[in-house]
Amino acid sequence: PVPYGAAELLARPIGLHRTDASVRTVGRLAHLGSWILTARGTSRLGGVSGLVVVPNDRLGGPDHVTAVTDAGDLVRFDWHRSGAAPASVPLTIAPLRDEAGAPLPGEKARADAEDATLADIDERTGAYRLLVSFEREHRVLSYDGRAPGAATRQPLTGLPAFKANDGIEGLATYATRDGRRLAVGAQDGRIWTCPELGGACALRVARSPFGFDVAGLAPLPGTGDLLVLYRKLDVFRGWRTIVARLYADGRIEALARIESPLESANYEGVAAAPAYGPRGGWRVYLISDDGFDAGERTLFSVFEYRE
Repeated sequence: PVPYGAAELLARPIGLHRTDASVRTVGRLAHLGSWILTARGTSRLGGVSGLVVVPNDRLGGPDHVTAVTDAGDLVRFDWHRSGAAPASVPLTIAPLRDEAGAPLPGEKARADAEDATLADIDERTGAYRLLVSFEREHRVLSYDGRAPGAATRQPLTGLPAFKANDGIEGLATYATRDGRRLAVGAQDGRIWTCPELGGACALRVARSPFGFDVAGLAPLPGTGDLLVLYRKLDVFRGWRTIVARLYADGRIEALARIESPLESANYEGVAAAPAYGPRGGWRVYLISDDGFDAGERTLFSVFEYRE
């Protein structure tokens, strides 16, 4: 298969519960659908660790999905809003680049992208920056969101010296009364708040309240709050996931726990977008990292969350 260029995303539906099709909710999340994703025309779909979903302004139009991978790739496709996925959708995969414009893939120590978020959004022109966090060589790089090319490094200070494979797993910009901020989440559960486009970071959350690792962060649109994705591998129960809400006042509330007998996977990417319709609320998207392991899968799940 060709490594880059136009490809096709294939989606096979799967239920929320492994044996009971009547189970449609988990905690405060209503399950809208889950799909096992594979690709035709490329061998590079895998290792997905970060997720951004941008709602389409057109009524009935698909949402725009952007993901980053452990192999240093940028994955993009459009996703339906109905409960039934099409058999396939167009898929593009391109390499993320360093500050000199050179492709990152092939250098695991420099290409291990873990999360992504949108920043510096210009409502008038539609321009925005795509921020991507990396571990092993720990840093946050900024790209032109519409046409990612050479990167610029975000000048963040006040963060500790992370271990090699224990770095910035979560990244999210969010609104506050004093302007937009950047949240940085470490695998060990600590979360910092920083200026959106660089500067001194301050510790906001000192530890995980659940004993799980942080796997991803996402802004909850229309609030000053964040979604935090926690995960843990249990030798008997497999992957265990908690979707939590981090409130502006520092409270952390578990919204859902996804574990056996529910379909579970190594969820590492989380995103949220406004729900459509009179009931309001949000759509919550999760995507898993298959580690490019034939025994794992890329599981994409969509839920509805209403207060």
